Amino acid sequence: MMEREESAGADGAPGQRRFWRRRTTSEQTAEPSVAQLLVSLWHDLPGLISDRVLLLALELRRARGSFARMAVLVVLASILAATAWVALWALVTVILLALGVPWYGAFALILVLNGLGAWIAIGRAAALVDDLTLPATMRRLTLAPSHIPDADKVEANSRTPGVDSGQTRGEVTR
Repeated sequence: MMEREESAGADGAPGQRRFWRRRTTSEQTAEPSVAQLLVSLWHDLPGLISDRVLLLALELRRARGSFARMAVLVVLASILAATAWVALWALVTVILLALGVPWYGAFALILVLNGLGAWIAIGRAAALVDDLTLPATMRRLTLAPSHIPDADKVEANSRTPGVDSGQTRGEVTR
């Protein structure tokens, strides 16, 4: 294989003299061919894929354990928060009774405030339901109505002379 080589002149400017020289066998074997590279990649591919699959499996196992611990901690935190909530309203009840509010008035006030809080929380949760359908992903992965051909146009283009609308293209009326 011939290779072009440039050398610098006396003043150091590159490219004053150009000549061709033949590559040596050591230079030719140093550069693998495209076919050799593809074969090497083909042989390395299972190892590359299996390494990534193993990494995914290990990370999923770790994530599963972390998720289980998180679920237990959320349940524990919910129990503690509910206990604190009940204690807070018991304290509010005691304060209202000390201020001279009748017991049924204190309970009614607490019931109305908790009901209002629950209603607001349910309304906020209902507003988030649309996010469960993954709307951005669905928009990205489905065709827009402008890209879907009209059924009438498809049917009109698929009709051939001598074919009834109830028949396939292969069946010709006689």
